Amino acid sequence: MLAMVACCGCDGFLDRQPDEALTPEQIFNKRATTLQYLATVYSQQPNYFTIQSNVNPWDSASDESSESFSNYSRCWANQMSHDEWTTGMNTLSDISYELPYRGIREATYFMENVNKCKELSEIEVKWLYNEAKFMRAYYYYYMLRIYGPVFMLGDDLASLDSGNRERDTWDDCVDWVCRQLDEAAAELPVEWENAATDWGRATKGAALAVKAKLLIFSASPLCNGNKMYASLVTKEGKHLFPQTYDENKWKKAADACKAVIDLQQYGLVGLVGEDMNTTFSASVAIENMKKIFCDISNEEIIWTRVGNMSGMRRFNTPKTIPNSSGDGWCGISPTQKLVDKFACANGYYPITGYAKNGKDPIIDSRAEYSEYGFSSFTHPYFNDTEQTYNMYVDREPRFYLNILWSGRKWYHGTNVELPIQLYSTGKDGEGPAGQNAPQSGYVAYKYHDKAVDLKRTWGNGSYPIIRYADILLCYAEALNEYDPTNSDILKYLNLVRIRAGVPKIGTGGIYAECVGDKVAMRTLIHRERSVELCYEQQRYFDCRRWLTAEEEFSGWVYGMNTLAANDAVGSDFWQRAKLVKDNGQYGKERKFSERCYFFPIPYMEAVIVKGFTQNYGWY
Repeated sequence: MLAMVACCGCDGFLDRQPDEALTPEQIFNKRATTLQYLATVYSQQPNYFTIQSNVNPWDSASDESSESFSNYSRCWANQMSHDEWTTGMNTLSDISYELPYRGIREATYFMENVNKCKELSEIEVKWLYNEAKFMRAYYYYYMLRIYGPVFMLGDDLASLDSGNRERDTWDDCVDWVCRQLDEAAAELPVEWENAATDWGRATKGAALAVKAKLLIFSASPLCNGNKMYASLVTKEGKHLFPQTYDENKWKKAADACKAVIDLQQYGLVGLVGEDMNTTFSASVAIENMKKIFCDISNEEIIWTRVGNMSGMRRFNTPKTIPNSSGDGWCGISPTQKLVDKFACANGYYPITGYAKNGKDPIIDSRAEYSEYGFSSFTHPYFNDTEQTYNMYVDREPRFYLNILWSGRKWYHGTNVELPIQLYSTGKDGEGPAGQNAPQSGYVAYKYHDKAVDLKRTWGNGSYPIIRYADILLCYAEALNEYDPTNSDILKYLNLVRIRAGVPKIGTGGIYAECVGDKVAMRTLIHRERSVELCYEQQRYFDCRRWLTAEEEFSGWVYGMNTLAANDAVGSDFWQRAKLVKDNGQYGKERKFSERCYFFPIPYMEAVIVKGFTQNYGWY
């Protein structure tokens, strides 16, 4: 166990690495090498700074995104979204299973030895010890959401190759991780002294937030009395998953979220405190929300990674946009379903569902929305006026934060590029761009910053692993499930909408009929999460924990008609159409079956550890 791995990102605490291999005794002899080893503990996290699914498949494996890459090694979502994977596909387990367990062992080893470093003060030893404890708990949290119950090692450094073992039950896993997070939170600082170099380090708020996220997952239908898993019984006769629904788990989740709120350490960028009377123009709302991802630090970030944004931005830059790497690799694109999720400017969601054919939208007339014709429209972020398809006119600010459509000019730094062409024979379409063309006719724009001159640099930015808006929405969701008349539900749901420049629910008649109605409010909260947190690797996990993934992630995927001859005003491009290629496959529906709710424990583990209980539907 030598400190030889460093995290990617800007220069800072988590980038420390040694110049040469050291013995265990040498590592903890010096302060510098001890800190380097802690950076190794942190470094077992996945590379958040790429949207490509050979590292982070979660967006494209959900219904919000599609990839054009055909190569399995580049597109795990290819296998996941068509249910064409097996326990032996190690490419899916390398980062989601092997890497976290490596981090767990590194953390435990660090915790056992950090007190040997005589160059550290007592308070430093305490902080570093609890940073490692936090990371160990986080790695378990990361695996629990993917695999369900795992093998809990506790403080044991031994590997799983000791023979005949069994997975711990879900509740036992969750209870242990939560205790570890509570212990870490009690000792970690609320914030680090030097924000310029200490970004990404564990804090009290980060520990409490990970606990809240784990408890809301545990309270959700997937893991709370799910009868689908009744047959998953350990060798000792214990159910891997609890078979009785426990409403109190929602209260525990709500309390955990409220503990983060009560720290009074975080806020929504642009919003002063909890001012319910603030209003933002669309342009100001977008600028505020851009800061979450484009500023290195801000009040909304609870736990983040900071680094170069090339992985995020290049995969969302059309081929012909000049940039420092040569050309764009825009092979990842939003689905029409994601485009449909965003509310209109008046606060109503325009699309409430689809006809049986899965294509034709069911439209709420209150949204004042139309898919016919074009209008002269001034874009609230780029501040230019163009003839625009009415589908995109007068939508909420988050729509313009996230979605870019064919025919839009591309702004970066002082440069204004020619309109992007996303139809198949256009300069950014599949003909010229091949696998680097967005198949849906849309570009995911969330992580771009128009102030960055792509000819010079991709720029740096922040990837929020957990941010405050997520916790507020989790809090509202948990409250609604056990106390649906609690006034905090509307308060915190509306705070997220206010900051986004979207009218409040319950005000002026907007969804007034839903207030206090658990089922109706649940639908609104789920919808709000899908919009606020899109392209943040949340949707895949949300729909699974809600047990809606079979419906949401199956069927044909739609976008604009990229086979049209051009994207001129009134052309055939501006029609809903099935994607020609989705997640690397031509003419194929997506399929999410019951077994897909949890990954299989990898085959390599089954070879080593004999007789454990495999996940439902996997062999």
